[in-house]
Amino acid sequence: MRRMLALAAFSALALSAGAVLAQDPISAREPTMKNIGRAFGAINRMNRGQDSFDAAKATEAFHTISANAKTFSTLFPDSAKTGDKNARPEIWTQKTDFDARVKKLAADAEAAATATAKGEADFKTSFAAVQPQCGGCHQVYRNE
Repeated sequence: MRRMLALAAFSALALSAGAVLAQDPISAREPTMKNIGRAFGAINRMNRGQDSFDAAKATEAFHTISANAKTFSTLFPDSAKTGDKNARPEIWTQKTDFDARVKKLAADAEAAATATAKGEADFKTSFAAVQPQCGGCHQVYRNE
């Protein structure tokens, strides 16, 4: 039941993000990144021991990261090269690399969701694979 509610919520989010994207991809970037950030924050706290490990919550967080990452590249069309003070021009001049990084994040987060169900040790291993991808992409493609 919980999983069905999460999937329904994600479907509603995807539909609303699609509607926003059709209007303005720059406006859709912030809520998409905030979704990833909230999910990452939850698993980061578990990884650090600040929150107790909860396989269901960690799995859900990894699914959220994956689902949002799958649509993230679409938020950077050529028509939206200007107007976002956070996006570096390298996103468009190195588009193949940017797209590959986002695709890898989506795939690795999805694999982490599956592995996390096996237990905390697998969660920590998966987290270690996903965690550096966020910061690595920000270093190259985001104005801090």
